[in-house]
Amino acid sequence: MTDIVHNIDHGAILYDSSIIVDSSNTIHIFYTKYQGLIHAKLDDDGWNFSTLYSEYKQEWSRYHKLGTISATLDNNQNIHLSYIDIDYLTLHYGFFNGESWNFTSFDTNYNVYYFTSLVIDSNNCLLYTSDAADEGL
Repeated sequence: MTDIVHNIDHGAILYDSSIIVDSSNTIHIFYTKYQGLIHAKLDDDGWNFSTLYSEYKQEWSRYHKLGTISATLDNNQNIHLSYIDIDYLTLHYGFFNGESWNFTSFDTNYNVYYFTSLVIDSNNCLLYTSDAADEGL
């Protein structure tokens, strides 16, 4: 067995990350850093990077802050992703269908703090948790 460790974003200050490996052994690393939400994918061609979300807030003189992130695969190998927006205390969900990402917000009432976790059960049912300010959530 060979262990391979890659430094995929040298010098970056990462806030959180989530790693999944799909059925074709492609490694997907999602991470949040100062400049936004990044997807790093390692396949036969090497590392490919894409920024899924980044917003510079002029009035704050800084980038929008993102918190924890959670990624998982469903039975069809589609990627599901949740992440926390720290500045607006909201939970966001993304779905990659193999061609494009679709994002939506679960909670836009400033009820979420920093943590999220996402899983797909054997029936392709999405289950998620977050640390909501309202104990009723």
